Amino acid sequence: MFDIKFNVHPDFDELIDERGNTAICFRMVDWNDRPAKRPEVRKWRLSETGESPDKGITFLTDDGPKNLANAIIRKGFGETKEYIETLAEREDFDDALVQVIGKKKVSSAKEKEVEAEDFYDPRVVFSK
Repeated sequence: MFDIKFNVHPDFDELIDERGNTAICFRMVDWNDRPAKRPEVRKWRLSETGESPDKGITFLTDDGPKNLANAIIRKGFGETKEYIETLAEREDFDDALVQVIGKKKVSSAKEKEVEAEDFYDPRVVFSK
């Protein structure tokens, strides 16, 4: 058996799911001193001595991760509010929003202030 060398890029390392001593991560990984070209989704076994790679996939094209993200959203996974909050951090968010819903709606949404009556106090609901 041979030793597999790997280096996980610390700036591209997202934990997707975990249970027990197993994690699924979305990462860029250099394998055996060859630089990563595309991200991968892989299962990792965790122990006191570190991580060991298990089964996974490396995307074949640059479109692969985009297609996966769109499929996950289309199939109803995730929370819309969380997606919007994450997308709002991107530089192109405002321009994309204008292209999708129009400048008038974007301007109107930015001007809207949240009023106190838009929220309720859960203590009031549970005190009855």
